Amino acid sequence: MEPSLNFLRLEDPAGNRRRTLRSLMAVLIFLITLTARAAIQFDVFLGYNRVVPFAAWFPVVCEVRNDGASFSGEIVVSSGSFGKGMPRRLPIELPTGTLKRVVIPVFQASLGVESWDFKLYDDRRTVRAEVLDVQPRLLVGPSVPLMGSLSRTPAGAPAFKAVPEASRQMQPISVELQSAIFPDSPLTLEGLQSLYLNSGRASDLSPSQVRAILSWIETGGHLFVVVEQPSDLGGAPWLGNLLRLRLEGGDQVFDRHPELHRFICDDGWNTNFFTVGTVARPAPVKGFNPDDKTFLNPFEDLGSDPVFEASPLQMLLAAREGYKTILEVDGHPAVLSAQRGRGRVTCLLFNPEREPVKSWKHLGVFWSRVAEVPLQFYSQEVPANRGGWSSDAIYASLIETRQVQKLPVGWLMLLLFTYLIVIGPLDRVLLKRLGRPGLTWITFPCYVLFFSGLVYVIGFRLRSGELEWGELNIVDVPGGRQEKVGVRGRTYASIYSPANRTYALSSSQPLAALRAEFSGSWGGHAGADAGTISQTGGGFRADVPVPVWSSRLLVADWYAQMPSATGTQLRRNKQGWEGEVENRTGRVLSRVALAVGDSIHELGQLGPHEKRTVNLIAGKGGTLGDFVERASQDFNQATSYRMRAFGQQNSNLSNGPDSLAIAASFLEHSTKSGSSGSFQQPATLELTPFIRRGGAVIFCWEPDYAPSPGMLQVVPPRIRRNTLWREFITLAEVGTTERPSTVVSK
Repeated sequence: MEPSLNFLRLEDPAGNRRRTLRSLMAVLIFLITLTARAAIQFDVFLGYNRVVPFAAWFPVVCEVRNDGASFSGEIVVSSGSFGKGMPRRLPIELPTGTLKRVVIPVFQASLGVESWDFKLYDDRRTVRAEVLDVQPRLLVGPSVPLMGSLSRTPAGAPAFKAVPEASRQMQPISVELQSAIFPDSPLTLEGLQSLYLNSGRASDLSPSQVRAILSWIETGGHLFVVVEQPSDLGGAPWLGNLLRLRLEGGDQVFDRHPELHRFICDDGWNTNFFTVGTVARPAPVKGFNPDDKTFLNPFEDLGSDPVFEASPLQMLLAAREGYKTILEVDGHPAVLSAQRGRGRVTCLLFNPEREPVKSWKHLGVFWSRVAEVPLQFYSQEVPANRGGWSSDAIYASLIETRQVQKLPVGWLMLLLFTYLIVIGPLDRVLLKRLGRPGLTWITFPCYVLFFSGLVYVIGFRLRSGELEWGELNIVDVPGGRQEKVGVRGRTYASIYSPANRTYALSSSQPLAALRAEFSGSWGGHAGADAGTISQTGGGFRADVPVPVWSSRLLVADWYAQMPSATGTQLRRNKQGWEGEVENRTGRVLSRVALAVGDSIHELGQLGPHEKRTVNLIAGKGGTLGDFVERASQDFNQATSYRMRAFGQQNSNLSNGPDSLAIAASFLEHSTKSGSSGSFQQPATLELTPFIRRGGAVIFCWEPDYAPSPGMLQVVPPRIRRNTLWREFITLAEVGTTERPSTVVSK
């Protein structure tokens, strides 16, 4: 019998055609998708030329070119390392044939090198382009000076003197920046301690970039400007208005200029190791002796450069009015410096990018000196920062809920001991007397259920409560004559949640960014792995989950224009200082204090629109060191309490929140006093360097008030909102022609 082979003859021409058509359609769709993807160019520029500072905001510049069809989407930035962090999203519109460049602020909270992932989504949540595992080429650690540079040529960028090999982790850094991708937000400039600008590059900056630089200076930045040609100031009016420098004639050539060499060799170096960088130092360097000048200055016997000394130096001539002279040549100013708000502007009247200075073998030493790199970096081995807790813990302790209590360790141990006794000997003795040992299969689950219920009841009694919002605003106000000024604000917010819930937050400020709690190098990413943040224009929206019966700290950093709470007129006299303080609000300022010199003076309470004349005698107020040292014990206690799950005492602090918030502005004094705690914080929070340069700060505590609407989008049953105003006053140095730049009219 012939075997049946009908199954080999089965044919379906229509089915084959359908399969072929589907294959062709799949190939076509793939080609269309490939073409669409190729139409998107997505470039990412991380940090300052891929240099990222620790404990600071830094910019991420994303450049997107769309040569394909128009679409709306968003850019998502997330950490590719452990502790994923809160992803940041930025909506973006991409019409056909457009090139868009956006800046996203990111906060570096880890001392470890992180990688970052960048993805561009369309409105269908399809990934159109991505750049993964982007790492910085350098992570700048605590206390390391970081300078940005907009020089005429890359070779003309400042370069610092190399530190000894044993201290290479503390090497000051200078990075060349491009004007095309220069940040246009002052918040993203805060990772820089200083910025070098050649006047010839000033006209390359856009208006938004200029506004960012000016705001950054007003809130503490240090701008170095080399005036290459007088005409550059006319080509960039903003720079001329900022410098207010009166040039006298043209260039002059100096055949001899030994003053430059003496400048880098004398004892005028900065010897304050605690003030530089993004955090306060935990303790003095071993072997440091501020009275031993020969030990501190390794450049005292620095040999001169014969070629440089024999070469003529070309320099502009300028008036000293309004400036402090840092360096002069043959009686003419060569380097001038002036306060601008809280920050400074330093003018170089010779060009370090031209000969003979360009080839000066000690140019790196000059930059280290003029940029105030601490002399200890070069005079001895400087260990890397040992780390510490974040100052966020201090501010959190002032605003966190008081509804939650912690179970004392003794009671916890008693509960565990009772549980073991009940399920062990007590159960055995009881069932033995009843003569029913088999009942243990019933009694044991009952014990477990009883104690589980007891633990829940205890937890409910200790930790349950109502939804609560605690808020502390720290607002930095540059002094001036204007009633309305540009301010730099920080909002510390604590959410206590009675249930597992996600809360919506948003900011109404024109420029704002949100971050999770920064735990310092001894902590981690506290609460950083949950929630999302969407940058919307200059502000943000966020969805933040909070676990049941717990609180979470968030920090919003912002810039805005608003009326100042106070107006202060202060001047020196023979005995100290005199002036007038005015409350410009219709509200009571419950506490006003003035920090000037090494003292803090209590001025009491100011009523609505009240003016008060003050006459302060130097040395009569309490010292800043003693004031901060008393508060540092509360800092340590509060931080320790927040790190423990159980405790005997609550987190209420012995001093008031106003005293502690003021003291937290001078954490360097806490590190110098040798207290057991060590705290890290963003550099813009620390006021000790400003006070040391001769400035003064007025602190005003305004209870039950916030300068902007609340971020929380629901109205909580409990809410506490307080504000600490910090107004900066610049006083002229005695014996100089520098004019006060922050005098407020009556």
